[in-house]
Amino acid sequence: MSPHPGEFLRAELGERGMTQSELARRMGVSIQVVNYICRGRRKLSAKHAVALEAVLGSDARTWLTLQMLFDLDLARAKRKATP
Repeated sequence: MSPHPGEFLRAELGERGMTQSELARRMGVSIQVVNYICRGRRKLSAKHAVALEAVLGSDARTWLTLQMLFDLDLARAKRKATP
């Protein structure tokens, strides 16, 4: 299964030495939003992808592609589990 984009975001923050609080402040969102994304408990929206692009310099399309791949794998797994 494809990893949630939050896993990549956590790694990116670690490489940059940036806290979730700092990222949230710079994105203009609550720390809870960033924390939920990083923990895979919230989808990464287009709005958040654009904010990440502005703050981190990474392409919003990449973030959305990661979310789409995760969603597809999840949907396929659910379909297989349904009789």
